[in-house]
Amino acid sequence: MALEGRRIGNYTIERLLGQGAMGSVYLARHDTLFRKVAIKFILPELATDQGLLDRFVDEAREVSRLGHPALVQVLDFGATPDGLRYSVMEYLEGASLAQALAASGPMPPARVARIGADIADGLAVVHDAGIVHRDLKPDNLYLASGGSRGEQVKILDFGIAKLLGADGQGARRTKAGAVLGTPTYISPEQARSSADVDARCDQYSLGVVLYELLAGTPPFDGNLFELLNQHANAAPPPLATRAPRVPAALADVVMRCLEKDPARRFPGMRELRGALLAAGGAAPSKRWGMGKLAAVMLAVAALASVVVAVAMKAGSPPPKAAVATVPDAAPALPARNPYRAADATAVASGAAIYLSKCARCHGAKGEGNGNDIPAGLEPKSFADARTLPGALDTYRFEIIRRGIEEGGKDTMPSFEGKLSADDTWKVVTFLGTLAPPAPPEDLQGPKSKPEFTRELVARGAKLFRMKCASCHGKLGKGDGPARELLDRIPADLTSGVFKRRSTPKGAAPLDEDIFRTITMGMGDGGMPSFAKVPEEDRWAAVAYVKTLAPPVRPVTLEDALVIPRRPPVDDAAVQRGHVAFLAAGCPKCHGPEGHGNGPRAGDLLDYRANPVRPTDYRSPALFVGGSGPVDIYRTMMTGISGTPMPQAEDFFDPEQAWDVVAFIESVRKRPAE
Repeated sequence: MALEGRRIGNYTIERLLGQGAMGSVYLARHDTLFRKVAIKFILPELATDQGLLDRFVDEAREVSRLGHPALVQVLDFGATPDGLRYSVMEYLEGASLAQALAASGPMPPARVARIGADIADGLAVVHDAGIVHRDLKPDNLYLASGGSRGEQVKILDFGIAKLLGADGQGARRTKAGAVLGTPTYISPEQARSSADVDARCDQYSLGVVLYELLAGTPPFDGNLFELLNQHANAAPPPLATRAPRVPAALADVVMRCLEKDPARRFPGMRELRGALLAAGGAAPSKRWGMGKLAAVMLAVAALASVVVAVAMKAGSPPPKAAVATVPDAAPALPARNPYRAADATAVASGAAIYLSKCARCHGAKGEGNGNDIPAGLEPKSFADARTLPGALDTYRFEIIRRGIEEGGKDTMPSFEGKLSADDTWKVVTFLGTLAPPAPPEDLQGPKSKPEFTRELVARGAKLFRMKCASCHGKLGKGDGPARELLDRIPADLTSGVFKRRSTPKGAAPLDEDIFRTITMGMGDGGMPSFAKVPEEDRWAAVAYVKTLAPPVRPVTLEDALVIPRRPPVDDAAVQRGHVAFLAAGCPKCHGPEGHGNGPRAGDLLDYRANPVRPTDYRSPALFVGGSGPVDIYRTMMTGISGTPMPQAEDFFDPEQAWDVVAFIESVRKRPAE
């Protein structure tokens, strides 16, 4: 099946990447965006097997909606006029674990633990969605270039995944008693053709993979019958006998994965991930709050070879990427800014320091328009960053101290040793005063929207790289170099999950919703407002951001939530709202008084399996696009995509919803403790 040069939809196929039992994968390029993709075709002779076709579609549909960085993003799927079934996926550069193992042999234990933890993190999200992979093996696990550590594990080929129903059995795509999976990595329950295969079979297969990465060979070998018998009945050789240099703690984790009885394995993938990180000596890859950053920097300073996930100047030349090494003696950072914008003396001192050292590039008002900008540089504007007080303070403090070095060239000098910590905090405090006032709280969008032409998309791509890539990453995957310095991991824009929208649950946001988010920012997460960026540039950013997400059903203004006029507010409305709030079950997360301290508050996860906290209504956190009553109403009624926040339109009528808004506003008037 030679397809080179053929156009499939908006893509032109360039060359064959690989072939497997179910089909072939080709490199292709988008005709207008020039974005590389991989297109997977199912073999024509298999296209008449409805079961295989169902699994092919299941893979595209179910996995693409999860949006985890360890899962390959499926962008589209369909059929050609001549009957070829295909799916369009993100293009990966790198090598499979099988290729890496063949090239270099057994891997260092710390690297294996990290790889295993990343795989477990992705599988935890998959299992939450009721999907079991059932065919984990080195060929289906890919080390893609990129990520904060230079490589990102990707889990491939969910083609024989079992989709679980509410009863745990689900609609099977295979006949009863069928053995699915690769014999070398198959779990005991699969080898016995058990009807009780569940998510724990993936844990066993991952254990076999980790065993092989550490020892160079899998625990069992032989023909098909011998392998099935050994997995079902034989104890695996202790890892210590095959790889004696592997730390005992890590070997114990791997051997626990290989228990015959699923009940003796780890309770789930998150527990396995934690055990791997602990045994491998790696720090968990999770969201760090600003208060924890000092401890993080102390830990990093002890490792001279650790590369920080932000482009900062160092004492030695960095790698080709815009990263740098933290010196051994790096001092701990203060946990928080001791000053606030209300401290006029600190602001004045910071302004004086800024004018003497920074204004030549960044401009007197921080708009990036200084009179002495070195050729080829474009200094950042500080005047477009409206966030919660202190949200960017620690990040700015560190950048001022370390500077920025890219490609062996200083793009911003280091002020370490030139400014004391106290003076640096004063400069940071002054920078916080440069932000503009908040845009109107109920902003609905501009008067008109331009046509999303190829030229507008290209313009948006350039703006995105300049203003957004440091957090969201060059490809919008939320893996920019600044992510570890932020309170919340930036959104993966390639997932198709947009938290802020005015459309029903499960629908894409309006273009106007994305425009609103770019304009308003997300003060509760640290994303700045770009209200001072020209309107046409903001629309260009919208046009580009839409190209990053998988294709979704088009939406129009008719899909947006209709917000009725607000009735008069009095004490009775507040009381009714509190009663409706309690009756709807909101206290489970937000607490009975809306303080964000409900019994489930500490257990909530977003779509990327990162911890999230329910809003404490006493805080100044923004709702969808702002903090006014219309914003609160919109947030309640549409929910927040990618989080446990439900769509209240299902259980509040408009009048009740406005009463709940009145209750929330009454809570917001009380100061946080």
